[in-house]
Amino acid sequence: MAETIDPYYYFDRYAKMKILQIQSTGDE
Repeated sequence: MAETIDPYYYFDRYAKMKILQIQSTGDE
């Protein structure tokens, strides 16, 4: 595990969360 923060890693996780939120709200 790298101690240095990888901005791309967190951005990828953030983007996936936002996509899931958009998909879940779009089902309504």
